[in-house]
Amino acid sequence: RGGTGAAPGVLGPAPAAGAPRPFSPAVGLVQLVGVRAAEEFFVAHCGPPSARAGADRDRNGLPLDAVAHLLRGAPRLQLWFLQLMLERRDDLYTSGYCSDNFSLHQLHLELHIRYSVPAKADDAGPSQFLLFLKTILPLGGVRPEIARSLLENERSPRARRRRRFPRELAFLIERYGNGEHDARAVLDLYLEEMGSVPLALAYAQSHPTRSAELWHGLVAWALRKNVDPARLGTLIELGGAYGADLASLVRRMPPGRRIAGCRDKLRTSLGEYRVRVRMYELAAEVRRGDHTAFVGQLARRSRRGTRVDG
Repeated sequence: RGGTGAAPGVLGPAPAAGAPRPFSPAVGLVQLVGVRAAEEFFVAHCGPPSARAGADRDRNGLPLDAVAHLLRGAPRLQLWFLQLMLERRDDLYTSGYCSDNFSLHQLHLELHIRYSVPAKADDAGPSQFLLFLKTILPLGGVRPEIARSLLENERSPRARRRRRFPRELAFLIERYGNGEHDARAVLDLYLEEMGSVPLALAYAQSHPTRSAELWHGLVAWALRKNVDPARLGTLIELGGAYGADLASLVRRMPPGRRIAGCRDKLRTSLGEYRVRVRMYELAAEVRRGDHTAFVGQLARRSRRGTRVDG
């Protein structure tokens, strides 16, 4: 496999290791004017891939695949360019699929695996890699099973560079996986590798068929002796907001387990749970009122006479 992992017919092979890099006008442009100015230039002047440009290639601007080919000697710049097109020129990058689009998306995936920084539990928003997966996978640009296989291979002890992407892999399994094993695998990724109680709790309570089973697994993890007691406190504090079974958690807590602010956390969680229950009750009342009004309206309409001109 070449250095970029792209299809050789579209983007061409990467320079051999140790070979002198040929001059690239795209790399030279970035070095000359800087990243920000180059970003605006590419956004304004890039056009569809070569297979879509056709006879109007000159008028449509620089083909995406041609620019990616010019950046093949600088893979980090190549990743920067493809992510730029995804975020600011999605009209070119994700529409009007052709063979060049698919090759670019496969290249983009492999560059993310090689150079992206894995998402962290406390990140404010999705990582660039996660944004790429959420955008491309529903469109068929990359097959989910291929992306999952590549990420799982990176976790293998035989991999030269073990780059773990637990948040991205959890998204793939959660969205496209199936079965009890996959559900448990997502929970383990959130707990064992990311140490994120909020992500694990949100997943456990949103799972339609296995929420009780996943909740018990989450409680068992939080009650282990080698787990920081603060994690258990977080679970108590957030459980009420998600409608979790706090009674089972309290019953299973071992005697003498010290949790800072446990009483306050329980009080907060129970208050949030009561608010949640009250919201459901009010919503049910509104629904019943709307249903009664609608049935009455139908009854009045059914009794109306119909004028017939003789």
